[in-house]
Amino acid sequence: MAREGIYVGGKEIVRRYVGDKIVWRKSYYAQVFSRGGDIETNETSDGGIVIKIYSYWSNFYKGTIDDGRLEIDGNIAYFSRLEADLYTDSYNNRTYNRIFVTFPNQSDKNKFLWKKLTNIKIFKKEYK
Repeated sequence: MAREGIYVGGKEIVRRYVGDKIVWRKSYYAQVFSRGGDIETNETSDGGIVIKIYSYWSNFYKGTIDDGRLEIDGNIAYFSRLEADLYTDSYNNRTYNRIFVTFPNQSDKNKFLWKKLTNIKIFKKEYK
């Protein structure tokens, strides 16, 4: 079980050391992206999911995150890897945000699979 926090004398400890090596750091999830639109999810051949965000907004997310949190329409799940890019569909010449997500377990993956959704938030794990 992951440690949530350490408190000594009412003060929060954000790092623990053994000698000069850090053995624990307090972590939190910082929001890096939020957007509404038509969101479609499908399963990929390698067992993850691909999320496609169709929107007329001009803000897109591009990049890679290891160990983060995903929230879509109030459903929260933790992922082991997220990779996002822009994709232009050759059929309709429309550009959308395409996000590939790998989850550590099937139950987190099932929260989003094969559903039509509308709001997405991506969080990156940060350390104090």
